[in-house]
Amino acid sequence: IILAADGDLMLEVLDSETSCVLTQVVNDCELRSLQGCRIPGRRNEAIARIDRDWDLGPLVNEVDFIAVGSTLCGDDVHRCREMLRKRGQHALVFSRIETRAGLRNFEAILKASDGILVSRSGLALEMPLERTVLAQKAI
Repeated sequence: IILAADGDLMLEVLDSETSCVLTQVVNDCELRSLQGCRIPGRRNEAIARIDRDWDLGPLVNEVDFIAVGSTLCGDDVHRCREMLRKRGQHALVFSRIETRAGLRNFEAILKASDGILVSRSGLALEMPLERTVLAQKAI
């Protein structure tokens, strides 16, 4: 099963090859942009980021803090800080942990961040709920 649309859409895998996967929709929902896709129980390091994901928008006013969603590694935080620096901003950077990759790389993320947010709903798509609560407590 592949969970798309942040878990609202379930896709059953019928066949797969190196570069493609054939699926059948199990349920339907409205798809919107910027929604995640998860494969429960599998390493999911391939979260695609495009330039638009790093667009900080106009940021006309000085901001006190900014949050980086789906933080996978410390480099995500460093990239955000660099973009802020280029705009003359010096905001605190908070990282949102919502994947197993984020948990695995937690020490590097913590070192690079000013604060941590935990997405239990995001983590629960990749692991049993009871492990999600334990992971949050450990953080």
